Amino acid sequence: MLKYADLKISDLITLSDLPLPSTSIFTSTQNNTPRLRPEKTSWILVDHNALQGELGKLYSNHVRGCIDHHEEENSVPKETGDEPRIVRKSGSCASLIVEYCKQAWDDLAAESASSEEVKKWDAEIARLALAPVLIDTTNFTVETRTTDSDRDAAAYLRARISAVEEGFNQDGYFDEITKAKVNIGGLSLKDILRKDYKQWKDGEKVNLGVSCVVKDLEFMVRIHNVPSLQHIVSKSPKVRKIRSRTVLM
Repeated sequence: MLKYADLKISDLITLSDLPLPSTSIFTSTQNNTPRLRPEKTSWILVDHNALQGELGKLYSNHVRGCIDHHEEENSVPKETGDEPRIVRKSGSCASLIVEYCKQAWDDLAAESASSEEVKKWDAEIARLALAPVLIDTTNFTVETRTTDSDRDAAAYLRARISAVEEGFNQDGYFDEITKAKVNIGGLSLKDILRKDYKQWKDGEKVNLGVSCVVKDLEFMVRIHNVPSLQHIVSKSPKVRKIRSRTVLM
C-alpha cells in the first residue's frame, strides 16, 4: 500500500536498520551501555501501551505517551502533558490516530485549501491510513470488531480520498489489501514467523511468544521444508529467551 503514498520500503525505518552489534541490538560491545542513551529519548507508543523486551528494559521510563486500542496495562504515565495518552477499544488503532490528528489535519488543509497538490498529498495519506482500518474490521463486516471510532475515521478518510479520486471503490481497495496481506511467498521462513510476532510476559518470569502465519501448513511445507520449520521454531525460545512459542496458521 506504500505506493499510494509515494513511499518505498527503503523509506521505512526498523530496528534492523540500526547499526548495532550482533551481541546485542541495543548496546555497545565496549562498555555495555545503550547506543541510544535513554535520557536522550522520548517514546510515543502506537498500537501497544507497554514497551516490551530489551526496549522495555532500557527505555520504559522514558515513554511519554501512547495511542492504543488494546487492554490497559498501566505502564504509560497517566499524565503525559502535551503528548497523547489514548487507550480505548476500537477495531483499529489507526482509527484512534485519525481521531487524534483530525483537527490538526483540518487546520493544515485549510491553509492550502486551493492547492490541488496538497489535496493529492492528503488523499495519499488517507489511503494509507484507511488500509489498516479496513483490514482490522474486515471491511466493516465484523460488528464485534467495529466501533463508532472506526466508522467515523473511515468516513473522514474516504472524504479526503474522494476529493481527488471520484468514484473511490472501498470494496475493491479492501480486496487489493487482502491479497497483499497474504502474499508471503517471497519471504524467508524466518521472516514469515516474525512478520506478525507478539511476545509478552506472563507473571514475572515466563515469556510467551506467538507467530501468526496467514497461510496453512501445506503452503509452508511446499515453500519451506518441514525440518527447517521445526528447526527455527525449536530454536526460537533460546534466541528470544521465551518459555513457549506458538505458531497460528
